Amino acid sequence: MFSSSDPPFKTRAIEFAKPGPKGTPDSVPIPGSEQPGRSQVYRHWKIGNGELMKTLDPKVRTGHDMFESTALRQPKKPCLGWRPWDPVKKNFGPYVWMDYGTVQTRRAAIGVGLIELHRQIGIHDRTFGVGLWCQNRPEWQLVDLACMSQSLFSVSLYETLGPEATEFIVKNAELACVVASLPHLPTLLRLKPKLACLKMIVCLDPLDSNDQAGHSKRDILAPIAAEVGVTIYTLDELEKLGASLNRPYNPPSPDDIITINYTSGTTGTPKGVVLTHANAVAAATTSLATVLQSPDDVACSYLPLAHIYGRMVEQTMLWAGGRIGYFHGNILELVDDFKLLRPTALASVPRLYGRFGGAIRAATVEQPGFKGALSRHVVSAKTANLVGVKPENATVKHALYDR
Repeated sequence: MFSSSDPPFKTRAIEFAKPGPKGTPDSVPIPGSEQPGRSQVYRHWKIGNGELMKTLDPKVRTGHDMFESTALRQPKKPCLGWRPWDPVKKNFGPYVWMDYGTVQTRRAAIGVGLIELHRQIGIHDRTFGVGLWCQNRPEWQLVDLACMSQSLFSVSLYETLGPEATEFIVKNAELACVVASLPHLPTLLRLKPKLACLKMIVCLDPLDSNDQAGHSKRDILAPIAAEVGVTIYTLDELEKLGASLNRPYNPPSPDDIITINYTSGTTGTPKGVVLTHANAVAAATTSLATVLQSPDDVACSYLPLAHIYGRMVEQTMLWAGGRIGYFHGNILELVDDFKLLRPTALASVPRLYGRFGGAIRAATVEQPGFKGALSRHVVSAKTANLVGVKPENATVKHALYDR
């Protein structure tokens, strides 16, 4: 279905990134779109009042297609990276990477494994939700892509919300399976008596690590799980099960659900927002046409994947063929990840932009003495290039100070 040549989305994205004819604004108002107290609706000058774009490539219509097209085009290119924990040095090491081909193989096996585990407990529907509860890490993306490969949808649980919200979401989405990191297993086991729908937990972390017999995490958790009526598997076991069955993809259609994203519940119980594959592709289309990501791009994953913003950033990067490096888990040490990863762009939120800006100002324009004076002079010289010039000539570049 997909070729290994230059992707069609690239040409179309470049077309949309080009400015319009001289004197044409980048966005144009849609006639008759005014409402009391609101402005007109504005759209890209090439679209205007026409049909909204659904995709940059007619062959890419689902989240499954976005990843699969890239994996077939560049299977050996790095895809997902992480910093492994060094138990001897007691710190996180440099980034290591899985290539697109490896991610493709693993997500296929995990997807089949999910179908089989549900079949074994009597769930034969071809579409159901799978819970995901962990910090950003490569396995989160692997499981999400696995769900897409079998027309399943993922349901994210929040890292920061309390057990009440977790209980509500699992019940509301009728989740028989939650894939979670090890620290969340105790909470799920405590909640299980209230969760009749929950039948199994897949742990992303190993439960047997050369421990003494009877002293492993599995040995400790198994009797508790049996008492409350839930079975615990590891991701490795799930993946091996799927690989042994060698079943094909069951790819989704554009109208199939890709995820149910729950709100944080600040105004009551969390609200489930149902999103389709068509929604995901349209969002990634807008991002690619605006930012022009490429296979050379590098992203740092730290925006919570329980939020749609973080997911959209990663889905767009996977379609573009770039690499995603996951932060090591401590947001206060995010700069350490940046230094190793060297991301080419930064998707963030105002709170973090403010924190970065404050640190930069403290180290430059707010410094005393010569360093502060020089920094303020450089900023003034650059911002002066934005004043009193035609918009097309405005720039913050400087021949001397950019060296």
